[in-house]
Amino acid sequence: MPKQKGNQIIEQDQIIDEQNQTINEDSLEAAANLLLTQLQPTVRDFAIEISDQVLKIKRWQLLLGSLLAQYESGSLPAPSLDPAWMRGEIISPFSTCKECGQQFEAQRYTQRFCSNDCGNRYAARQLKLSKQEALTL
Repeated sequence: MPKQKGNQIIEQDQIIDEQNQTINEDSLEAAANLLLTQLQPTVRDFAIEISDQVLKIKRWQLLLGSLLAQYESGSLPAPSLDPAWMRGEIISPFSTCKECGQQFEAQRYTQRFCSNDCGNRYAARQLKLSKQEALTL
């Protein structure tokens, strides 16, 4: 038997809103996967491991359960927000190396290079440029 909540009819496996659009478990899982791409890869991988292997629940259930747990503990009004989220930026899981231009999966938001070699080459070039500028002054 469906439950009435506001202007929504809630059934076991779907929600039907007033515009008659259906949201099913597949679309909730797709939305959860999309949201998880906005996390650092280590955090994202941990969340996926927890939902898929440890708790054996859907990823959307983990996300909503975490949100509910924050609400119940009183910590929801003070969430941890990435500065990019505050600016409304969508974070791509891939970055472009500032040295070689290659696409790579960043391990943290501030990672600018695909490897230590590229980072070192960039730093050496910048040092050389700054020395040349100092000589021209």
